[in-house]
Amino acid sequence: MTVTIITIDVMRLRASKQFEEMTDTEVAWEIKVADRLIAPSNASETAPKARPVHATLFADGPDAWGDIDLSALVLGADQITAQETRDALQASPAIETLYDFARTHLQSLLGTVRADYRLPMSAPAIEVEVFELPLPEADPVS
Repeated sequence: MTVTIITIDVMRLRASKQFEEMTDTEVAWEIKVADRLIAPSNASETAPKARPVHATLFADGPDAWGDIDLSALVLGADQITAQETRDALQASPAIETLYDFARTHLQSLLGTVRADYRLPMSAPAIEVEVFELPLPEADPVS
């Protein structure tokens, strides 16, 4: 099964100078796939639904820390379960694409606080997880 990542959006991006001594750099990378499908906001009623994805990259180094949260949609997931989507995503180059997107944004921001370390060029090995996507709250009836 092939899945395609579309509409990668930055949900949060932040960095700060570190004032305590550290010698190591810690990098944490995770991707989670939603347990249910949604209709993209600009799609027609007959358009295929997509599965939301959330990705987080965190870096903590000797002189600064930073993190970025991404959201994206997976097309091609409307005929398969969340677990099958997770497996297809795990086996695809989409994980590296998401990581490259997150890394370049975060590395640029870390540069603005004069961080003196580089994020790895390749994505750390991870296991994609499934998360429960809350249902939208109903609009109150007046």
